[in-house]
Amino acid sequence: MISFHVYDLDVEENSAQKAWQVVEFTFGWIYVIEMILKVYSYGFENYWRIGQNRFDFVITVTIAIGETIDFASPDDALPFFTNGE
Repeated sequence: MISFHVYDLDVEENSAQKAWQVVEFTFGWIYVIEMILKVYSYGFENYWRIGQNRFDFVITVTIAIGETIDFASPDDALPFFTNGE
């Protein structure tokens, strides 16, 4: 009986984790689109002059790369990009 509950919890946790990965992936790309629109509207030089935009740029690119690798790669293909599960 205990093993059934452990399995049940693992399945629930895994499906919830997959759902959160999709949410993270979606918001990551929304931020990328926002960044692209700001670069387009300001021009890259004016965009880059503002320190907050530089910070957002670095964070957004890092998130987009990480989420794309995590979402696109098969399980355990790149274990150093995962959270250890």
